[in-house]
Amino acid sequence: MARPRDHQLDLLILEAAGELLVEGGYEALTIDGVARRSGVSRPSVYRRWPTRTHLAFELALGPMLIEPIPDTGSARLDLVHSIGTHVAMLEAFDRSLMADLLTTMIHDDVFAADVDRQFLHVGLRQVATIIERARDRGEIAAGVDVIESLENLGGALIYRIFMLHRRLDAPAVERLVDGVMRSAS
Repeated sequence: MARPRDHQLDLLILEAAGELLVEGGYEALTIDGVARRSGVSRPSVYRRWPTRTHLAFELALGPMLIEPIPDTGSARLDLVHSIGTHVAMLEAFDRSLMADLLTTMIHDDVFAADVDRQFLHVGLRQVATIIERARDRGEIAAGVDVIESLENLGGALIYRIFMLHRRLDAPAVERLVDGVMRSAS
């Protein structure tokens, strides 16, 4: 029978990894460095996180948690606020980590499902709540596929921020939201 996992070691490893990220960014985060800094063996790190991408993603989840859903009574205003928050978070995200994250998701369907479940779906559901309230108030059409609309918007954000290196200011966010509102009417 296997020994139960020691959650104190998990915390020690995460703390060491976090320190390395702060000190040198994603490039400084190595499994060897994390093992040395935390005082555990490399296999102990690998048993918990099979790659540095997995480890870094878990570290990044904390700051990426989405703030409470606004409810101003206007879907447009709520979406501008919520999407603006997502844009700021994405623009602050380490580009090397994002590249590895996307690459790992492309090659590892289990990891992709974990990222979807732990982060993407949470964000989509929160923004979908805004759309659902708008539908209840009659601001958008009843037959709109909310999740598909938001996935399309998320794809546009990733493309513009990470591939085109564009900063999305408030007017750009408003234009994106207006496009979602038009397509949902």
